[in-house]
Amino acid sequence: MRNKEISANNQKMVSELLDHVQNMSINEYKEILDSMALFRNYSHSNQIILHLAGASQVAGYKQWQKEY
Repeated sequence: MRNKEISANNQKMVSELLDHVQNMSINEYKEILDSMALFRNYSHSNQIILHLAGASQVAGYKQWQKEY
């Protein structure tokens, strides 16, 4: 997948989630907020994308260079 396709897909997922917020249960909403709290140094959109991807740990390019 190309970067533009990934970006378009991510924007679509975020948009769909935001449309769904009004119909979420308290537990669904809490799950998203808990997930977003794990990535508090990232933008809100990236937090949502990471949540939708099921990520539990992420690192930037420089951090990966240090670790590996």
